[in-house]
Formats: sequence, structure tokens, C-alpha cells
Amino acid sequence: MLDGHRSEYLLRLAGPLRLVRRDGTDLTPNAAKARGMLALIGTSANQRRPRSWLQDKLWSDRQPEQGAQSMRQALSMMRRELGPDGACLIVEKGWVGLDPNRVAVALEAEPADLGFGGEIPEFCEGLDIVDPEFEDWIRDQRAAFAEAAEAMLECHQAGSGAGAARTGPQVVRTVDLP
Repeated sequence: MLDGHRSEYLLRLAGPLRLVRRDGTDLTPNAAKARGMLALIGTSANQRRPRSWLQDKLWSDRQPEQGAQSMRQALSMMRRELGPDGACLIVEKGWVGLDPNRVAVALEAEPADLGFGGEIPEFCEGLDIVDPEFEDWIRDQRAAFAEAAEAMLECHQAGSGAGAARTGPQVVRTVDLP
């Protein structure tokens, strides 16, 4: 699953969000807000975000104290679900992140993710969280991802012929999307 990646874990953002261990074990959290938090963190250049920023994106409809408590509960639940793999998640007083020495973040389409005719998967496909701030953020991310993936696919097809659509774009993310 992590062929070509040296990290212990891979956070995939093309298609359905997935967090997988090097051996292929799926560690993706069940809760939508936990998956949303991983998406928000994974799109940061340094794989970390301020707690206040995460809280604003996932609990913007709550009072600050209630939003902070909800985030603490979500983080606690995520750590419980990850069990011994929880060390890949770093939780500090002012920020939350993924250990960049252990987690690679990928925006690459796997052949199984491509639709009939080489359709490019959606960014964090199926991840829908009812929060106006998150909805705005993910809409912008999906638009930027689709635009970048289409441009890469066009370049790939131009250089590789008609069969290129089956392989899809290959990108490992290291910088923020707009």
C-alpha cells in the first residue's frame, strides 16, 4: 500500500479519505469530524494546524467553550480508535498535527479510485460535515484539486497517448492548496 513511501503511515486525500499503516491496515477514524480534522491537518504544509483554526472549521456554530470541549472529545476518541498507532497524531496545547516523520500525505489517485474512462476522484470524497466554515473550505479544496488534477491528466495524456487516462494523476502533497 505504501510502495514508494518511506513513512509508517499514509493519509490519502484523493477519493475517500483514508489513513493507512505501511502494512495496509486501514486506520481511518469512523467519525466524520475526526476525518475532517485529518483533512484539515493534511492540507497544511507542515501537517499541523492551530486548535482555534480547527475549531473554527469544524465547530463554528458553537460557542468557543463548547467548541473547544467538542474538539477535545473528538481528539480523545480519535486517539482511542488509533490505539498504539496514536503516536502519529500530535496534540499540543495550541495545535494539533500529524508527525511528519511518520505520516506522508498523498493526493494521488490509485487505479482503483478512478472511474470508468479514467474519471478523477473527488478530494476527500464522501466527507460531508454540516458546518458552514467546513463546507466552504472543502468546496474550495475540491475545486482546486479538480483543477490541478485535470491539468495534470491533460499533460499526462498529451505525453503518453490515449491509455494515459487509466493511470491518473500522481501527486504527493507537500504544500497548501489555495
